[in-house]
Amino acid sequence: MNKQQILKLLLEKIQPYDNTFIFHELFFKELMTILSKNAQGHESRFFKLFVKQLEFVVSLGTNVNQADHNEILKHVPGGNWYSLHISDSIINARLLMRFSKAGQPVFLLCFNEKQGKSVSEYGAYTETMVARYKELISEGVIS
Repeated sequence: MNKQQILKLLLEKIQPYDNTFIFHELFFKELMTILSKNAQGHESRFFKLFVKQLEFVVSLGTNVNQADHNEILKHVPGGNWYSLHISDSIINARLLMRFSKAGQPVFLLCFNEKQGKSVSEYGAYTETMVARYKELISEGVIS
C-alpha cells in the first residue's frame, strides 16, 4: 500500500469513532512512519489490532490497562498516562495516551517498540507525550 491508501484506510477505521477520541496532529504522522517502515505489507493486520485497542479504550475507559499488555505509566508525573500495546509477530508498537479531565481519550504519541525495552527507555517518549498534552491544553483543544 502507498501512503495515500494507508491514510484512506486509517480514516475509514477511525470514522466510526468520530468525536470519541482526540489525536495530536503528529500522532498520525508517527503512525504512518510505523506502517511504512515496520508493518509494510501488513497494514490490514495492524489496523485490526489498532481498532481492537480503540475498542478497549471505549469499553474499559480508565481500566484500559487491564487489557492486552496495556499499562499505566506510573513513572510519569501527573498520573493516569497509558501505554497501549499493538503487537504480533511483525508489529510491536506503543500508543501513548491519557484521558482528559472530561474523560475523553487523547492519543498523543506512538512509536515502534523494539523487543526488550525497559520502562526507563520510555523517557524521551514520555517527555514528548506530556509536552503534547500541555500543548493541547494551551490551544484549548482539551481542558
